[in-house]
Amino acid sequence: MKVPVGDVVLLACSSLAARRGSSIKPLGPKGWASLRTRTVGAGMELGDLAGMSAADIEGRLRITPEKAEQLAELLGRHGQLAFETERLERLGIWWTTVEEETYPANLVERLGDGAPPILFGLGSRDNLGRDGLAVVGSRDATPAALELAREAGSEAARQGWVLVSGAARGVD
Repeated sequence: MKVPVGDVVLLACSSLAARRGSSIKPLGPKGWASLRTRTVGAGMELGDLAGMSAADIEGRLRITPEKAEQLAELLGRHGQLAFETERLERLGIWWTTVEEETYPANLVERLGDGAPPILFGLGSRDNLGRDGLAVVGSRDATPAALELAREAGSEAARQGWVLVSGAARGVD
């Protein structure tokens, strides 16, 4: 079963379709870059990985059994992914992956293999090409720090700036 490349990135690099209680961690930027390199080196397309067994992945990509198990589990969630992406779309949330033309080229130029594999957004996709303000900080921020972050975000909105966040707990 061949899966679209964007779906492979979502499966491998997010917890979107994770099974409840799963301890399998998604790939980060370096893990994704390594997977892409290994797949190309094996003469495969990324979409071919979905549906492969851990043993097949291990043999084709020449990776450890643990990494192969991780990938097989991550990529085996394709059925659930459709439900999750539909839910995000209903909420107005969009995404783009590092493998798609809509992904900001300046991020790849600046960050190389460290570029986030997936970007999620709310609002206009046109904002991807604009400069923005990142409001980030501690996940265990003090009330004063949270208020300062709220004020910075509000001012950014008043000025019409793009606000960038990791959407983590706390200041983000």
